[in-house]
Amino acid sequence: MRKSTTRDPASVKRGYASRISDKNLGAPAGSPALLWGTMEDRHRKATLLYIWFKRPPEKRTANDLLKFYGELQQNNPQLVKHGHGDPYEQLKVDLYGYVLEP
Repeated sequence: MRKSTTRDPASVKRGYASRISDKNLGAPAGSPALLWGTMEDRHRKATLLYIWFKRPPEKRTANDLLKFYGELQQNNPQLVKHGHGDPYEQLKVDLYGYVLEP
């Protein structure tokens, strides 16, 4: 006799809930920026990263971030996230892990 492969929905929910903890409700440090947020926000981040990676590596350092922010404000202001604190600080968060050391 074969064992049933269907699972009780309550046990599935319990199993799913047991894998969620406070530490993984937000984006962990060092995780790719594209995995978190709404679809619109992920599209914004993907476009932001595309523009960032079009720059040569020597222009993708922390020293170049302010200039990049100015270029975004001028040419693509829709990519700068407003409403949650300082937009420049938000850009730094969006590009976390992708800014090279000078």
